[in-house]
Amino acid sequence: MTGKTGVYMFKRSLAAALLCLFAAACASASPPPAPAQTGFQSLGTDLAAVRAANAPPTEYRLGPFDKISVSVYQMPDLSFPELQVGATGQIVLPQVGPMPAAGKTTGELAFDVATKLAQCCLVNPQVIVTLREAVSQQVTVTGAVKSQGVISLRGRTTLQQVIAMAGGADTSVADMKSVAVIRVTNGQRMGAKFNLEEIMKGAAPDPEVMAGDTVVVDASGSKSTFKNVLQAIPLVGIFTLF
Repeated sequence: MTGKTGVYMFKRSLAAALLCLFAAACASASPPPAPAQTGFQSLGTDLAAVRAANAPPTEYRLGPFDKISVSVYQMPDLSFPELQVGATGQIVLPQVGPMPAAGKTTGELAFDVATKLAQCCLVNPQVIVTLREAVSQQVTVTGAVKSQGVISLRGRTTLQQVIAMAGGADTSVADMKSVAVIRVTNGQRMGAKFNLEEIMKGAAPDPEVMAGDTVVVDASGSKSTFKNVLQAIPLVGIFTLF
C-alpha cells in the first residue's frame, strides 16, 4: 500500500467514525421544545366563538318585516313589486295563500313560489324574489359619527357603508384608525378593530357588518365613553374576546 493510499483510507475511516458519533448524538438528544402558543390560543379565547365570529358570512335569510319583491316572468298580474314578511314569518300570495318565508334565502323562496304556482296555475313558472329592505336586520352605530343610532341593513352591508348610512364619521374628532365592530357570537362578546382610512383607500378589506353588531368610531385625543372598550380589543381585523 502506497503512502497516498494509506492517507486516503485513514481519512475515509475518520469520516465514517465522525458520522457514527453525530448520528448517536442526534438519537440521544432531547426533543426540541414545543413551539409557544400564539394567536387565539395565547389570548385564552373561546376558539369556537372566535371561529364563528371570523367565519365568512353566509347567504342572507329572510326575517319578519323584511320587504321583498316577487316577479313572475311575463306574468305581471302574478308579480308584486313589494311584499312584507309578516310577524309570523309568512307572506301571502293571492294565488297560493300564505306560505313561510322567514329563514329562507330569496332563492329558496323563489323555488317555493314557483312550485306552488306550478301546482295551481302555470306551466314551468320562472320566479325571481329580490330583497328590497332587510328590516329585521339592524346594527347600532355610535361614537364619532354624525348620526348615532340604529340602522336597518339592506342585504349585505360593509363597515364603510354602515358608517356612510350614519352620515359619515365626524372628521373633526373621529379617530379613523380606530373603528371597532362588536358582536355577540355563541353568547360571547367579540370585538375587532379596523382602520377606516386604509379601508377607504382600498388598502384594507372592507368587512361585512352583521345583524346585531355595534359599530363604534373612536374620538381622537379625548377620554370618550368608549375609550376603555376600544383599548380592550386586542387585535386589528380579527374578532377576539375582550
